[in-house]
Amino acid sequence: MTESPEIEIVSLPPYQELRFIMKVGDRALVEITSGEAYSFGWQLPLYTQTTFRDQPFPISTKHGCTLKVGGTFTSYYTAPLEEFQFIDNICQSINNGISPSIFIVGASSVGKTSLCKLICNSILDKCPEKYPIYVNADPDQAPFCPQGCISAAPITTPINNFGFPFTDPLMYLYASTKVDEKRSSLFIGQLEELMNHVAERRKNAAMTNSSDGCAVFDFPSITSKHLLELLEKTIQIEESFTKNPSAIHIIVVGDDRLYTNIHRSMPKFKAMKTSMLSGVITLSKEMRSDLRNIETKRYFYGDGNPELLPTTYLLTKEDNTTLYSLGPFVAARDESMMPLFQGGALPDPKVLQPVIFGERIVGLILAIVPRVNKADTWKQPVIGFLHVIELGANEKQVNVLKPNPDPLPSSVLLVSQVKWVPK
Repeated sequence: MTESPEIEIVSLPPYQELRFIMKVGDRALVEITSGEAYSFGWQLPLYTQTTFRDQPFPISTKHGCTLKVGGTFTSYYTAPLEEFQFIDNICQSINNGISPSIFIVGASSVGKTSLCKLICNSILDKCPEKYPIYVNADPDQAPFCPQGCISAAPITTPINNFGFPFTDPLMYLYASTKVDEKRSSLFIGQLEELMNHVAERRKNAAMTNSSDGCAVFDFPSITSKHLLELLEKTIQIEESFTKNPSAIHIIVVGDDRLYTNIHRSMPKFKAMKTSMLSGVITLSKEMRSDLRNIETKRYFYGDGNPELLPTTYLLTKEDNTTLYSLGPFVAARDESMMPLFQGGALPDPKVLQPVIFGERIVGLILAIVPRVNKADTWKQPVIGFLHVIELGANEKQVNVLKPNPDPLPSSVLLVSQVKWVPK
């Protein structure tokens, strides 16, 4: 680790970028003193110290800049600025009145989410009065809610050093981080509900000739034939909403074989490929877990922009709440603990299963959803989240963490299978 108690002055020539290598716990300080500089398409303010934490990031410039660097980081190095012509083409299309749907797909740790940030920030910068909608279809990520969810949010302000803004997100509890065949009907069903809401919002914006920039879909890493089939279904759903195949763009990052498969199986859609983003570092399983932990903590405690003051609450069976899981409840991520089913039949993950208060739910995330007919609970957007801290005085009580002191609404609590252990 490099620690710079003294500030370094760095002059960055035109069309260069400074790439910082970071690990969890690092805190790099950057101040732009002349010129223009960007990070994932977000323009850094002049004469303002900006803090970047925990993960690698670039500082790029087209016209040259000078910056002060301090804080803690592993190292940094300079490299040529990587530009993407397809982003300019997307922005030009939006300015010409065509609002695309963009699917970012690829293998793990190739820079898919970084590319999503760059596209969203570029649209805000280059398309006046337009904004994109970011759709996180990867439940292993937690951009503005705990892991185990799929979600969407309008990006009306730049994605800056704090990460994705918590602005009006729409969230569904998938309740697992892994998209597998056991839960595929739930995944595609919730994703269709989410996409329908996004399509309605875009349609209303288009009718008033305002704001609709595009939708940017961040899809799970495609590591199996099953996930490729889910991608095909998802794109077919989007086509049913847009009624315009030419407006659907598929960008394949760092996976030539996947590009070939998509080009062959979905020929009527625009597919393009790009290499793994320069500067992207393959994250270890431990570092990825630590980053997800930080992202979940940000939901409950904020990031100082502003800071949140979570409260604890004693939740009891006497409260007007009911605990359920979507499909069979597994209190750990170990798939060997899944119940066995005769004849190869798998339980429907959309069907509610009651969960009792007790030690098994300590550490898990609870999603608050409206109280509706049980058959429709799986497709209800999440109102908010709780975190089960510990058992109360007896097994009919648990202490939970809430991000704000508001009273709990009359609701159903869905138990996620993802455990969060704050660090």
